[in-house]
Order: sequence, then C-alpha cells, then structure tokens
Amino acid sequence: IVTQRTYRVSLNHFRAFCKSNNITPAFDLITPDLLNDFRNYLLEQNMVNNSVLRVIKGMRFFLNHAYRMGKHKNILYREFKLKEYQCTVHYLTWDEVMKLYHFENLSDYERQVRDVFIFFCSTGKRFGDGIRLLKSDIKEQIIDGQKAYFIEQREQKTGHQGSLPLMRIAVEIIDRYKYLPGDLALPDLCNQVVNKYLKKIAKRAGINDTIVVDRFRGNKNEKVVVPKHKKITSHWGRKTFVFNCLVRKLPLTTIMSYTGHKSFKSFSHYYSVENEEKFRHMRDGFPDTDNIPKE
Repeated sequence: IVTQRTYRVSLNHFRAFCKSNNITPAFDLITPDLLNDFRNYLLEQNMVNNSVLRVIKGMRFFLNHAYRMGKHKNILYREFKLKEYQCTVHYLTWDEVMKLYHFENLSDYERQVRDVFIFFCSTGKRFGDGIRLLKSDIKEQIIDGQKAYFIEQREQKTGHQGSLPLMRIAVEIIDRYKYLPGDLALPDLCNQVVNKYLKKIAKRAGINDTIVVDRFRGNKNEKVVVPKHKKITSHWGRKTFVFNCLVRKLPLTTIMSYTGHKSFKSFSHYYSVENEEKFRHMRDGFPDTDNIPKE
C-alpha cells in the first residue's frame, strides 16, 4: 500500500531534485528522461536501487491518481521502467526462534516486543495485521477431537479474508495477553520502536550467525557481512514463518493460503532453496547418475 508518508517522502526528494537543477515542477515536465535524471540524483544521494524504486513508485502512484482526477493528461512517465533487484531473503531458523522465545533476561516492554515478533514468526502475519488483531478474530473449532484455534481476519494490504490455524506457541502468546483491555489481542506497539528493540534483544539472546547483505547501487553490488541481530526487523517474522514452513515441506499452496499470497510470482520473493536442499533434489531426482566426482 502506498501511504501518505510515501507520497511525502517521494515529493520531498523530487522537490530537492528540482531545486538542485533549477526546475519548476509541473506535470507536463515529468518524462522518462527527467525520471532517469531523478534516478541518478537519488543514487548520488547514496540511495540503494530498491530505495530509489520505492521513491519513484510513490511518484507514479501519485501521478496516476492525479491523471484519474483530471489534473493532467501526461502519460509519458509510464514509459520509464526501473528494475527491482532481488536481494537475499533473511530469516531465523526455528532453533533461533526458540532461543529467542526462551530468553528471559528482559524488561516487561522487551518481553512484549519479543512475544509479538515470535507471534509473527509462528503465523506469518505482517506487522499491521498482527498489531490490529482482535480477540474476536480468534475462532475455536474441534478437529479430530482436539481444540483448534484459527485467525479469521481480513488483511489490510490485500483485502484477503484468510483463515489461519494457530500453532501452540501462538496460542500461548495470545493467552498471555488476554488481560489487555478492549478487543486487541496483542500489545499495541510501534513498528520503528519494535525494530530498534529487536536488534538489542536478539544480540543479548545470542542471535549472532553472520549473513551477507546485498546492496545494489546502480550496476554495483555491494556485499556486507554482518551478524543477524544487526539487521533483524519485525518483517523477518513473516519471512521466518515461510522459510520454516518450506523446511518442513508444507505444500506451497498451503503456505500461500496461510500468508494470503494470490500467485507464485508474489510469493516467490520469500521463496529460496538452500544448497543442501538443491543437492538433495538433484541427487534424488537423478538416482542413476553419480554426482560425486571420481578421483
């Protein structure tokens, strides 16, 4: 969803670009050549490619809206294309999720941050949907003689009405906050603050395996090796959920029904196959060949 904040960020960057180039902003001036110059300007401001893409997407969304409202008739800007660079998807292993869940040296607020993040890891919920989850969204059923709990919630981003079964750890967390006043199921936290606290909590909990972070600037790929705890964010919860579902070989269609993805193209951003899995697929797929080089 393109928010008002996205509009403002895009507009502020475009105003700065126009000021630095002595350009008076006008709808009719926004051509592919101008957007290419704007792209180069943003890269010179030390932005990575995908950040540039978000800024220009915000502009395009605004321009399209203005066109539909009859504010201008210029559609040349639609010819400008930007490539989206697929960066490595980062996540926690289930052992790391449990390590974080059982870490107890936390303040009350830190415990709330940790619990909300673990809830995302066990449900694949986006931050906005998780924070606005209501107690009344939790439904109970009896399946195979057992109590089963489901989240029945319409997603904010896509409008998808989903039904998501809850694993035991998610039920524990929901039960932990049943004392909250009103209908909210989880503590009402701010995403930026959660991301700040998560990094500190993960560091103290020993989430220290290193990851390679890709940064694309123009045609250059900058790789930085950092500990996981330095880059962890609330959105890692959704990625962690998908990765661990894949590791346990849940069917793709089932995982997509959990996460609300409508097509494999949109889901593929989260999908990655580890080297070990690639090797097993190759070995098991061609049992009559020898994959091990002979000396």
